[in-house]
Amino acid sequence: AVDISPVSIDVGRRRAEANEVAVNFRVADVTRDDVAPPATYDVVWCDLILHHLTDSLGAVIDGVERWLKPGGIFIAREP
Repeated sequence: AVDISPVSIDVGRRRAEANEVAVNFRVADVTRDDVAPPATYDVVWCDLILHHLTDSLGAVIDGVERWLKPGGIFIAREP
C-alpha cells in the first residue's frame, strides 16, 4: 500500500494487523516517486485520489501501467 500520508499508512498498518492481513506499506508520492519495480502489483487501487492529480495524471497512469503485473487490475473510484 502506498500513500503520501504517514498517518494514512499508520491506519492501514493497524487495520492490516487487526485483520491478520500481510501488507507492505510505503509512504511515497506517486507523482514523483517510482514506488515499485516494474510488474510488482496484482492490483492497483486508487481511491478518491486521481482528481487531485490532474496536473500529473499522465505520469501517474504510466506508473500504474509499469507497476502492474501482466494481467493485473487497475481500479479507480472517483466522486
